[in-house]
Amino acid sequence: MSHLTASDRRHRRVVITGMGVISPAGCTLEDYWRGLTCGRSAIRNVTRFDTSSLDVHTAGEVDFGPFEAQVPRTCLHHPDFSIKMGLVAARQALEDAGLLDAARNGVRIGALIGTGLGPCDTVAASYKAYDTHGQRAVRPTTIPRCMFNGIASEASIAFQLTGSHSVTAAACASASMAMCEAYEAVLCGREDAVLTGGCDSPLTLSIYIAWANLRVLSDEPDPARAMRPFDRGRKGFVLSEGAGMLIFEELEHARRRGARIYAEVIGHGTSSDATHITKPNAQGQAEAIRRAMRSAGIVPEDVDYINAHGTATLLNDPTETEAIKMALGHRAFHVPISSTKSVIGHAMGASGALELIATILAMQNQVVPPTVNLDDPDPACDLDYVPNEPRPAPIRIALKNSFAFGGSNCVLVVSSYKGDPHG
Repeated sequence: MSHLTASDRRHRRVVITGMGVISPAGCTLEDYWRGLTCGRSAIRNVTRFDTSSLDVHTAGEVDFGPFEAQVPRTCLHHPDFSIKMGLVAARQALEDAGLLDAARNGVRIGALIGTGLGPCDTVAASYKAYDTHGQRAVRPTTIPRCMFNGIASEASIAFQLTGSHSVTAAACASASMAMCEAYEAVLCGREDAVLTGGCDSPLTLSIYIAWANLRVLSDEPDPARAMRPFDRGRKGFVLSEGAGMLIFEELEHARRRGARIYAEVIGHGTSSDATHITKPNAQGQAEAIRRAMRSAGIVPEDVDYINAHGTATLLNDPTETEAIKMALGHRAFHVPISSTKSVIGHAMGASGALELIATILAMQNQVVPPTVNLDDPDPACDLDYVPNEPRPAPIRIALKNSFAFGGSNCVLVVSSYKGDPHG
């Protein structure tokens, strides 16, 4: 496409026409939504490795067995598990959008995807192979299997996506940052459609131990209650895995082919705390929210729902609460907010995409998903965090917060689509 003028850019709009999800709460959109709104956590005791010698034992594991056959045959032999999940979610999203074969027929589609920890499974297996059997046990395909851009490369090959492809790494804001890039790529005319989202599978023993030693994982013995965002008794987050993929598409391109439109992306905001590598900063987070609202041309009174970062750590939850109050003022006390991590755990670089999909499903159903296990709210977390039960509510405009280690903040703004610029 030729270079667009500023006027052309102003007339372009970005809509979401396909979604795919692989999560501990379900691996179809229907199952995922049912899992998010049933009022129960999908967290379980770890089955992938032995945690008996550790202080923590829970995780959000994906039941991927039924989907193994859907991994494209074009990818490397024994691809990393995160890439397997990402490719299946990508297929779901492309198929859902009616674009699975479009790229093969000449439609230019990009692949801009996020991952926070990359191919953990492959890295761990390679070290173990060398440590146990020596140099010759390390597969020759280890390097391409370990590349951080593997999911975008494999998706472009598997589905013949000839637009630009890259991977964004910004810790647990990775998917959200990638989706910002996808939004800009469509808005400026570089792409007419982009496969975007994120995937991560940090559930290897070495990574799990490293997170446990950082003292941010919940040591709650009851798996169903291990993840308790905004609750006075919260003990940290539960490490999880998953993949969420979406199709961001230019509105007129989607209209011409009669695509179903889930929602419209109307803005985003990013910022850096620039203060501490692991300690969140309310001012930095609030600035990302303000920038997102300015980008979308909305005011606090327009916000109907916020899908929180909501990690259940001692520092994040009150900091995010303060940031929302700083950015929204008095409106903050009247907006329903929920942490869907309470159900699926913290899927690291995939979390922003999984949670944006949850936000869009909430908009589609006009129901706010609950924050489960919120039985004794922390007085420092004094906003409406929708405890335990889903709540019917009119949702026209929503924010999705992602606030990562490293002080990387990202907020996306989505609107219901009814033909006018803001739904």
